[in-house]
Amino acid sequence: MTGSLAFEQMAAAEIEAAVLLEDGCIRVANDIRPLTPTEHRILSLLWSQRSRLVRSEAIIEHLYGDDPNGGPLYARTLVTVYMSKLRKKLTGTPYEIRNQWMTGYRLVELAS
Repeated sequence: MTGSLAFEQMAAAEIEAAVLLEDGCIRVANDIRPLTPTEHRILSLLWSQRSRLVRSEAIIEHLYGDDPNGGPLYARTLVTVYMSKLRKKLTGTPYEIRNQWMTGYRLVELAS
C-alpha cells in the first residue's frame, strides 16, 4: 500500500519533531496515541493526498475495495466516526482533518 508506506516512512522533520508515527501510533511529545488498523489506513490515505480533497467514496473504496459487496451499507457513517476519532488523536499536532460537507476530507497543516 503506497500511501501507508509513505506515511510510515515520512521523516520526523517533514511533519515536525512533535509528531511521529511509530508502530501504528501517533506520538506527540511523550503522549502515545494508538491507531486502529482502520484509522491507520485512513490517515495514510489522507497523508498521501495531504491538502487535497479525498472524496468519501475514495476512502470507502480504500477501506472496503476487497469486499465484494463494497463494504457495509453504513460505510459512510463509519468513515464519519473514524474521522472524529482521528481528529481527536491529531489534537496538539500541526495537522488537522477538515471536511467538505457531503464531499470528503483533507489533511491540512495548521499555520504556525
